[in-house]
Amino acid sequence: MAHNTLYIRNLNESVKLPVLKQDLQTTFSQFGKVLDVIAHKNIRMRGQAFVVFEDQEAAKAAQHGVQGFKYHDKEMQVQFAKTPSDVTVKREWGDEGYEEFKKRRLEEKGSSSSPDCVYANVYVERKKESLAAKAQTAQQQQQQQQQQQQAAPVRKPRPVQPAIPSHHLPPNKVLFLQNLPDSATKEQLVQIYSQFEGFREVRMVPGRKGIAFVEYDMEGQAGMARVNTLKLVMDGSQVSVTFQRKIN
Repeated sequence: MAHNTLYIRNLNESVKLPVLKQDLQTTFSQFGKVLDVIAHKNIRMRGQAFVVFEDQEAAKAAQHGVQGFKYHDKEMQVQFAKTPSDVTVKREWGDEGYEEFKKRRLEEKGSSSSPDCVYANVYVERKKESLAAKAQTAQQQQQQQQQQQQAAPVRKPRPVQPAIPSHHLPPNKVLFLQNLPDSATKEQLVQIYSQFEGFREVRMVPGRKGIAFVEYDMEGQAGMARVNTLKLVMDGSQVSVTFQRKIN
């Protein structure tokens, strides 16, 4: 079931819980807004965690971008969780809906189904009700709009979609460096960025000072390098580190 929560396993159990949660927050935030990172120190949950995103598209991008990324010498295994998080339920249905959700989940816990199945079944049922209500509301709004257009048709120009700001560009395995000082050399950049896993090369642009490209094997590796060099200063100049804009 695709929703906003990712399940991560095969994590290094020797990493302390606060450090683990902060590292996961930093790594996954490059793909979108992270609402919560859930990890417990009990034996059953060791080496596992959940990351809750604000939207499903960010969760999908993170699943693809971080899959197999090495964290403390162990490759992360990322998949969608079987059930949504409490944070997601609260955001979608509010406090009253969440309390109803909990009540119905507890009522069904005595059945032969496993807790996960019960949780998923309650969520699906509640989701269907929510979608049906939204569809009905959308249909009513569409009918009202049609009536208004028939009464006084007005052509509105389609708004121009703004360009995506460079700091919000989707993940890419190539980083784009700007505002480099004139004194910056390829060797200096190689020394800085080769310390991150997956490093391939640094490309300077002939005849163009102040910019460079840094390529990695995977998007997740480039993202980790970007997160760790966002505050990079060279020769008194604050370097801008973003993902290279993808060309469709």
